[in-house]
Amino acid sequence: MADDLEKLQGTWHITSLEVDGDSMPPAAFDGAMIVIDNDRFTSIGIGSTYEGIVAIDQAAKPKTFDMLFTAGHAAGVRNLGIYKLTSDRWTICLATRGNERPKTFATFPDSGLALEGLERAPGRKSTRGKSRAQSTPGDFSSKSGDGRSFTTWRRRKN
Repeated sequence: MADDLEKLQGTWHITSLEVDGDSMPPAAFDGAMIVIDNDRFTSIGIGSTYEGIVAIDQAAKPKTFDMLFTAGHAAGVRNLGIYKLTSDRWTICLATRGNERPKTFATFPDSGLALEGLERAPGRKSTRGKSRAQSTPGDFSSKSGDGRSFTTWRRRKN
């Protein structure tokens, strides 16, 4: 049986986004997607490039993940989150600031939390176990209009 990191490999389209208790209109995340490539993410955002490592703990209740940014203006920052995963649906709640992991899948005003619903993109095969040269990198961008950061990951066109 595959572990959750294996199940997460590939492309996920963002279908809903809530930040600090506010539901974002679809235009705010139109075309946004997350790409997981082994345990790494790479992203090109609005004027910035980000790289990092994602680590999960599927035994935790709820399941948890950490994102460590290794490049870009957020280099050295670790965001903590929780997640739920089915075969074609991934839900994440992410702390965009601070060192406290979300406890529930909800946001509220000034919480610094982002809640994202994602659906698996068809046709993307797992690259886990392949060399970095064989796998397709993705793009990760952090959008914020008011100093907050939250994740949207975007597949780079070759």
